[in-house]
Amino acid sequence: MKKILDDVRRDAIKKLKAANTEDLHLLTDTAVYIYSLVKTRDLYGLSAMEQAVKDSPSEFFRSVCTFISDPYDLDDAIELVTNEYWSRDLQGVQAMTAYIYIRAALYISDPEHLLSDGFRYLLQSLLPPGSLRREFKELTERTYREMESRHEKEVSESFSHIIWPVFQDEEILENIHALEWVLGRLPDRDVQRLLRDMDMNTVSACICALGEDVRDRVIRNLSRRSGTTAKETAVQLHPISKKTASQSISNMLLVLGRLEASGEIRIL
Repeated sequence: MKKILDDVRRDAIKKLKAANTEDLHLLTDTAVYIYSLVKTRDLYGLSAMEQAVKDSPSEFFRSVCTFISDPYDLDDAIELVTNEYWSRDLQGVQAMTAYIYIRAALYISDPEHLLSDGFRYLLQSLLPPGSLRREFKELTERTYREMESRHEKEVSESFSHIIWPVFQDEEILENIHALEWVLGRLPDRDVQRLLRDMDMNTVSACICALGEDVRDRVIRNLSRRSGTTAKETAVQLHPISKKTASQSISNMLLVLGRLEASGEIRIL
């Protein structure tokens, strides 16, 4: 099936070379649009991206995504989408945009493709060298910043509206107070050292149980992206169960004890 895709790619490149230069901006617009879809998946999840695909202005893209999402064998799906390409006899820029849509549909349907950077370089390689590639790079970087900033604001807004639990169990309260006491006496570099040994789900669950001052200190000692992830996970965990909170607090206390015993952190 790789040969079938390669035949389409070569045909699209040949037709792109003969395209009207005034139409080339449409190619950049398509590539940036596809990149934004992949970032939507990275930031908001598969369901948000699937809805964005359904709302796509391109009938061809919606069509090929339908073929690939239906219960076809992958080889059959590739044959279907490439048949769609050949049957429409697309010319110029439209041929290359169709190939981009085909590759995008295959990419976003594969759960093993978790990162968008590699696909971004693939998109860039399909553009003519020179100003279009530079424009694509600038636009995707701007798109990335804008989407991340918007996502961060949305997560922070949701996080700020969490009604934090008040636990009554004496054992969990004792562990929470113990953790808050230790975290309040650790230098920032030691808090960062602790967080490097913790998985994000545990950190997020602890955040749900800690008091505001300690909670904010933990988030400040995470990277910007990790902080947003921790807040987002905390929102998803809300309302957190006593069992989840208790286990996470206990795990963080165990890691703290191990790091202190090894001399890697120091409680002031």
